[in-house]
Amino acid sequence: MTSTTSPRVYIASLSAYNAGKLHGVWIDLDGKDESDIQDEVNAMLATCPENALSYPSEEWAIHDYDLGGIKIGESESFETLVNLAKALEDHGEKFALAFDNFGDLDEAVQACEDSYQGVFSTLEDYAIDYMEQSGILSEVPETLRNYFDFARFGKDCEVSGDIWTARGEDGLHVFSNN
Repeated sequence: MTSTTSPRVYIASLSAYNAGKLHGVWIDLDGKDESDIQDEVNAMLATCPENALSYPSEEWAIHDYDLGGIKIGESESFETLVNLAKALEDHGEKFALAFDNFGDLDEAVQACEDSYQGVFSTLEDYAIDYMEQSGILSEVPETLRNYFDFARFGKDCEVSGDIWTARGEDGLHVFSNN
């Protein structure tokens, strides 16, 4: 799901592509704004032989990308690319999973900031952590706690809609729906 490389996109000249040739550039999105990306695309288009042979073209498309598992279209705006890269930098894998769930950048960022419960190995581990953090079992004697079914409680939280989960490379990410 996640990537060890910086978020990046491969942008290609459509003139070259339509002529059956590859001409493009990988653009690292870290620390870039829309004008930085546009400058790199313009430089790539300026060196495209197909553009010089026919007519100057400003047509391009995203033909590949490495955005931590996030799926994008071939004509995403540079603003969207910058915002996705920033959110990945700020939130990592949990953002990619939330974006996959919501399909909306703002909702995914909000889920990471307001609803994220953490990453766990299992729902049982989440339930144990939840019970410890909330203090629900604090007055139950230790000898009786062994009879509580944490795995079932965790699953019930998910089935009831109190939480939603997504498995990533880091583990099971848990988000609250409340």
